[in-house]
Amino acid sequence: MSDNQLKINWKNILIGGMAALLIFAIITNANQANEIEQLNNRINNLNSEINMVRGNVSSIYDNVDEQLKKQASLLTSTEHTLGNLDADKHTIDVEIKVVPKTVTDNMEMSVKIGDTVADFRRSGNEFTAVIPVAMFLEYETRPMLYIETDTGTQTEVLEDIRIEYLYDRFLPTLHAYIPSHVDFTNGKVKINSHLEVSVKPTEYSGSVSFTKYELVTTVNDTEIEREDITAMIENGNYDGQFSKTITAGQGDKVVIYVQAIDSLGYIHKTVAYSWYKSEDGAVAEAMYDGDFIYDKEGNLLNNR
Repeated sequence: MSDNQLKINWKNILIGGMAALLIFAIITNANQANEIEQLNNRINNLNSEINMVRGNVSSIYDNVDEQLKKQASLLTSTEHTLGNLDADKHTIDVEIKVVPKTVTDNMEMSVKIGDTVADFRRSGNEFTAVIPVAMFLEYETRPMLYIETDTGTQTEVLEDIRIEYLYDRFLPTLHAYIPSHVDFTNGKVKINSHLEVSVKPTEYSGSVSFTKYELVTTVNDTEIEREDITAMIENGNYDGQFSKTITAGQGDKVVIYVQAIDSLGYIHKTVAYSWYKSEDGAVAEAMYDGDFIYDKEGNLLNNR
């Protein structure tokens, strides 16, 4: 056998060996990748089981807390309903019905919300009270129940009665928006965009709705233009082209907002667009910042 043939044979052997090693490495890597994937699946399944156990434990704690509260409560049952709205006093009548666990002949009961107190009327073992609740107050506490008997006075917080943000349930919510398309040149703010107006209706269908819409433009808090857009709003919605040129310079603040009056006389204002260019050239543009609600005299009641 010639030297050339030996070299060729060794080359073939080396190539074959390298090919075998490569195949082995590929198979090994594939097996390892498969094992890693199986391990990840096991970890994911284990995490799911842990989360399920945590959820069950949390549910058990909640049930225990609920049972402890029921055992500690002075009452067998509690329920409430929302009644009439008084637009002049800005209150909503809340009717509360409770049944005490123990009823005595001379038992008297009252409930306090904020600074308002109402007495209960008794019918058998059931006690009922109607209390006017200020709908623009954000209550952080629940109604406080007072039970008076010959042995003294007992109190209990009625945690199941939710009375926060009552105005949000009875009054519609106004939203307006102008996307930013502004050109500022030679002391002119030119807006070429579109105006979006939408209304979130009340939870109590047909109770309160908007009767008038206006588009108001101000520069440095001074009104420069007011336009009635009531005819443009259909079913509480509008989305159309919007173009306006406003005289303003650096340091001036331009605000465009939509104002709507509801059927109770409350005034709602929401900013659709605001623009401000500082002396160093920085431009600040603010969008929706809430539905501000005023009374008929223009006094701010709340914003959401």
